[in-house]
Amino acid sequence: MKDNVWHRIMKLFLYWSFLGIITTFHGTFFIVITIVLGFIIIGLTIKQLFLKRKN
Repeated sequence: MKDNVWHRIMKLFLYWSFLGIITTFHGTFFIVITIVLGFIIIGLTIKQLFLKRKN
């Protein structure tokens, strides 16, 4: 169970590093979108973890 969560977190970090590389080429507009998406994704993952713990 914990390994699956860690695997998912590591995948997210890989996506983040990839998006970070892209944003350096495209400018601040994409950085803002990335930050917003980041908060949404982090919020959803935390929500899922809490829901799984309750069940």
